Amino acid sequence: MFSPFLFKNRLQLKKIFTNTNLFQVTDQELNFHLQQLSSAHAAEFDSLAALKELYLYVSKYYGEVMTTLDECPTARKLGLGHKLKALAMAVYPQQQGPGHC
Repeated sequence: MFSPFLFKNRLQLKKIFTNTNLFQVTDQELNFHLQQLSSAHAAEFDSLAALKELYLYVSKYYGEVMTTLDECPTARKLGLGHKLKALAMAVYPQQQGPGHC
């Protein structure tokens, strides 16, 4: 939900966060607050539109997403790279993924 915004505005965000004194937030706290935000806007959420955007994003940045998932200890622990690759193989059975056309 937040990925396109963060990607497009990363330079502005970097400037904001560089000039701001931030406090540490645990993954659990972040997940809790994001879940609350999602729940508050659940009626506004279009699942099909979100899936389409996610599909387009992963198709465009497949290599980068896989690299990030492979490098992230939490993602490796959850097997997210393998799950994404399995999904990509289901969608693109003759290829290694969306980026290998």
